[in-house]
Amino acid sequence: MHDGIIGRERELAAVADFLAAGSEGPRALLLRGEAGIGKTTLWHGAVARAEAASMLVLACRPAEAEASLGFAALADLLQPLVDRVLPALPEPQRRALAVALLREEGGDEPLDQRAVSSATSTVLRMLAGAGPVLVAIDDAQWLDRPSANVLDFAFRRLAGRPVLVLVAERTEPGTRQARSFDTVLPGDRTTRVDLGPLSAAAVHDVLEARLGRTFTRRSVASIERVSAGNPLFALEIGRLSPEDPSALLGPLPVPDRLLGLIEARLSTLPPRARVALVTAAALRAPTVERVRAAIGATPSQWREAVEGAESNGIVEVQGGRLCFVHPLYAAAVYASAPAPERRAVHRRLAVVVADIEERARHLALGADGPDADLAALLDTAAEHARSRGAPESAAQLAESARHLTPEDRTADAHRRTVDVAEYRFHAGEAAAARRLLRTVLDGEAEGRTRADALRLLGEISYHQESFPDAVALFVEALDHVGDDARVASGVELRLALCLRALGRFTEAEAHTRRALELTEALGDAALHAEALAVMARLDLVLGRGLDEAMLQRALELEDPNRQVAMQLRPTKVAGDVLLYVGALRRSVRLLERERLRVLERGEDADLPFVLSHLTWAECWRGRLREAAGHAQESVDVAFQVGGPSVQAMALAFAAVVAAHRGEADETRHRAGDALALAAASGFHTATVWASWALGLLEISLDDAGAAHAALESLTAAVEREGLVEPVRAMFLPDEIEALIGLRDLERATRLVDMLDAAAERLGRVWALVQARRCRALLLSAAGDLEGAARSAAAALELSEGVELRLELARTLLVAGQIDRRRRKKASARHTVERALAIFEEAGAEAWARRARVELERSSGTRGGSELTAAERRVAQLAAAGLTNREVASQLFMSAKTVEAHLATIFRKLGIRSRVQLGARLPSED
Repeated sequence: MHDGIIGRERELAAVADFLAAGSEGPRALLLRGEAGIGKTTLWHGAVARAEAASMLVLACRPAEAEASLGFAALADLLQPLVDRVLPALPEPQRRALAVALLREEGGDEPLDQRAVSSATSTVLRMLAGAGPVLVAIDDAQWLDRPSANVLDFAFRRLAGRPVLVLVAERTEPGTRQARSFDTVLPGDRTTRVDLGPLSAAAVHDVLEARLGRTFTRRSVASIERVSAGNPLFALEIGRLSPEDPSALLGPLPVPDRLLGLIEARLSTLPPRARVALVTAAALRAPTVERVRAAIGATPSQWREAVEGAESNGIVEVQGGRLCFVHPLYAAAVYASAPAPERRAVHRRLAVVVADIEERARHLALGADGPDADLAALLDTAAEHARSRGAPESAAQLAESARHLTPEDRTADAHRRTVDVAEYRFHAGEAAAARRLLRTVLDGEAEGRTRADALRLLGEISYHQESFPDAVALFVEALDHVGDDARVASGVELRLALCLRALGRFTEAEAHTRRALELTEALGDAALHAEALAVMARLDLVLGRGLDEAMLQRALELEDPNRQVAMQLRPTKVAGDVLLYVGALRRSVRLLERERLRVLERGEDADLPFVLSHLTWAECWRGRLREAAGHAQESVDVAFQVGGPSVQAMALAFAAVVAAHRGEADETRHRAGDALALAAASGFHTATVWASWALGLLEISLDDAGAAHAALESLTAAVEREGLVEPVRAMFLPDEIEALIGLRDLERATRLVDMLDAAAERLGRVWALVQARRCRALLLSAAGDLEGAARSAAAALELSEGVELRLELARTLLVAGQIDRRRRKKASARHTVERALAIFEEAGAEAWARRARVELERSSGTRGGSELTAAERRVAQLAAAGLTNREVASQLFMSAKTVEAHLATIFRKLGIRSRVQLGARLPSED
């Protein structure tokens, strides 16, 4: 059940379970939370689902104005069916219900509410006789008391009837409660769901889905914070917010209805209390000490101010802090103050705060006009914020510096605009950064500032949409750097990155060597570290092997606090390079460290570049669940902050994970989208990854033709250009296997020779494993089973020492197939069982299926009753009463793997149920 409801997976699951139990007797589901939190949305979704399931729905939505009208809610519930049910009731009940529903005039005697209650109970039992009934009440806090009493009576007397009671009610302090429905049914038949705030990601999705426009992550974070995750409040604030967050230097706008409510409360407070509240609202973390110091209140004046604000329900004092009851109250209090008063408050606060960023912020918000000295202070504060990992704060401070720059300081204004763009880009706001840079370039900035603007625009371009466009921008930037070696070296390195991504490795090397020369002459250790790291990676992919000394030197010289493109960070580059040579644990340690650093610093735009290679490394380690988590996070971030090139990369690696897991539809969908985006952005490397995913999937499904179709163009390039480094052709073993399946043994032989030679020359053990395994397949296809067995044994001996667990499993599978053909069935079974255990532990479903088929072949009888070791473990736990999910958890499998095992077990044992399994299993041990 989804029904377009965002961010409520847990609650939706509760609703689905509730409705699924409709035929199991009476049940109640209580949806509770503050106004605007989403109770009614969830309530509507449940009602729609019930109606779609042909369930009879009796619904009412009381309003505050109806709370004093007797039986109003009961009338709404029964009105659609009243003509049908009244005639079927005993006369006393019929008469009482008809009067309560205003169908008949009452007599001189007062209405007997018990008779109305009995009639309602009879109606519900009667209706439930034909099938499940849902009684749905929204805004139960406005339920009139007579209706509440009647329904309470009826619900307690459902006596096993299939009646579901769905109630949504407010729970914030001060809300009227007509009747609690917590105890109308036994505790095991009542589910309570308290709706909490939405996450920032869910707020983002709600805003974009409902308002039809894009919000930056910074805007979403602010809206989520002020609205406290309340979707209704978030939407109201979102509607009022400008599309470009740079247009909003102060707090977010406040909905008029809330502003009016706060202003009405403030009007009753003494002036000093009002000033104290405005001062507290202007602080990010208001404390009693700071607010008192800022307003200069004596202890007695302070007590008067705070007590008045507390009694009005606006703030609370907690452990020396002034806490607004709701974040929106703080925003509304601040917005209610006139602009001159707010500026005066900020100037006073600048005196009592010590932090450089907070002081600069208050000075900026208290400024009356441009101020060159203050703008310079804000520059320093912005860099301080960036260095501590707060790019959003840095961007805000830099924006303030730009706005406070005097009109005659054009060069300073251009420079600060580039600074703002840099901060915003790293915070994940690429579109806003691009707009700012265009104003600099259109404003005819010259020299270093123009080169810097072109450099950053090039970075944004290859992150977002086009590597060829980025190359053109970097080349243009070099025309403007003059003798500024610092800017020139950065541009040269970025140009090298783009050329490498386009597959133009020789050109990339020339620019990297130029950057090395420039940074060495400069004597800047951090810049030189980046050039060394890029050179080490380029040397490796050009087939020269890994220069460990150069890489280690880059790590020693690295400045972890420097703001630089992710692909230039020595730690990230080292993580990538160690992945390429198969040192996966070391690679993951470095990449995880970089991932945590990016998260801590809020540099969202860089995250997909770290997650991509983490995904790849975890796939090769056989940790597919971890890889899938990284891949999904990468896709989510890429589609929030990135453009086609970043999205292509994220989708391609997500496809690689799905292919390893054997998820055919997911692989084809992700890879297809990645290929389209890679073509649009010119991102050649993403094309390689996505094509590899398709080829790998088809090989795991034993479809050689489809695998070859996916990989043929990549293979032709390898044949044309040669193989200098195996990692540049990580797809080659799958293509070789496809060609063997298609009986193109001559071409397969040439490719095996190429792979073997490159792996031997570089000492790349994981590639040697692949080459020897492919050689074994080739010899087996040619009928040389003894030669195939020797090659498989050599591959196995090597694979035991590598960290690529799935390569080991694939090699074991091939060795088992060859042993079976050699009629060494016991050895074959043992070897394939090892492969199966690795595949199952990893969650590689398609490969696990192939291993199971091979085990049946090795047993000599298809569908034989002998259980494999893995099947025996599953059978024992299932026979003990564990669910599939519990079995999966204990054995570190997926639930799908458990299901597949049970299907095979039932077939082998000739049984159809778990009960029979319990009876048969002992004799199978």
